[in-house]
Amino acid sequence: AAFVVNNFFRDWGHEVLYNYQGLESLLRKHGFIEIAQKEVGESEIALFKSLEKHGEIIPSEFNTLETIVVEAKKPA
Repeated sequence: AAFVVNNFFRDWGHEVLYNYQGLESLLRKHGFIEIAQKEVGESEIALFKSLEKHGEIIPSEFNTLETIVVEAKKPA
């Protein structure tokens, strides 16, 4: 199973698989604040609610399974 995942991963041009904890750590390291994980299609910012379109190409349950949505702010 791991070889199948890695094959797809590389074929899609990705370089790193992240989880929320890894993304949160990188964002904090680079000065971001108010870091929050969101559900696909969720956001406090109306424009961001309609950005994710991958669920229109693949079944939405797969999109939800493979997608991490993280919002953060960078102080001025």
